Amino acid sequence: TYQELENAMKNREITVINVLNDISFPVGYGEYLLIPSRNIRLNGNNHTIDFKNRCYYFHDAAKNINFNNMTIYGANYYGPIAANISDITYENINYIGAQLTASWSATVHIKGNVTVNSVISYTSPEGVKINTYGGGGQQNLQIRNLIFEEGSNYIGTSEWSGSPIQIAYTVDTTPGSFIVKDGATVKLQGGVPGGGEDTYTNLALNGNLQMLGKSKLDIVSQEGSGRLGIIASLNSKIEIGSEAEIKITRNGVIGGSWAYGMYLYG
Repeated sequence: TYQELENAMKNREITVINVLNDISFPVGYGEYLLIPSRNIRLNGNNHTIDFKNRCYYFHDAAKNINFNNMTIYGANYYGPIAANISDITYENINYIGAQLTASWSATVHIKGNVTVNSVISYTSPEGVKINTYGGGGQQNLQIRNLIFEEGSNYIGTSEWSGSPIQIAYTVDTTPGSFIVKDGATVKLQGGVPGGGEDTYTNLALNGNLQMLGKSKLDIVSQEGSGRLGIIASLNSKIEIGSEAEIKITRNGVIGGSWAYGMYLYG
């Protein structure tokens, strides 16, 4: 039950949590809960968790966090879990909601197949419409470092105005990294610009982008959006291996400062 999950998250002695049934938090349940910092592994066992407004966060560094093998729903600005100065791994995850995580100083690892859809609203497992915080203007990930491990597959979309990925772009602006390892494929598709965070780009980067081995990055704007592919700080370094590939497809009005697949600022 959601209460059993809550009790486990609050217990400093519990570091591995196995989900044995689908879990859904009640509508109107509390938003933020400070929990003890420690390593946490949440094994989904192919179940579904709807966190709704709940967000677990840590006062200190949380070390290593692993969410794996589950479908997740969430409506909170910062995602179901927010953990700065930590390593967070998402492995075989399907997420529908606001932001998967806003952990500005964290490193996130993507393993297996991960899909993240940042949406205006979703229908909960009980059939209730849940409006997400930010009204669709949230990113998938707002972090310092993002590493797509070998052979992983990531699809990230935003329904409205948020960019799918933001690397070291606000709050903690220590330059970060966006690394796509050999055999990994990444597809990003931002929504129609209009009032969200990094509304005119799919990838906001303050740091280095590395495409290793036979990796692929495919960036597509929605029809009519005019959203550019990558906006990067002038101190960013872009490295594309001889067998790697970046493809940027624009499907909207092209003009002004945003008339580029990649735009350097600063």
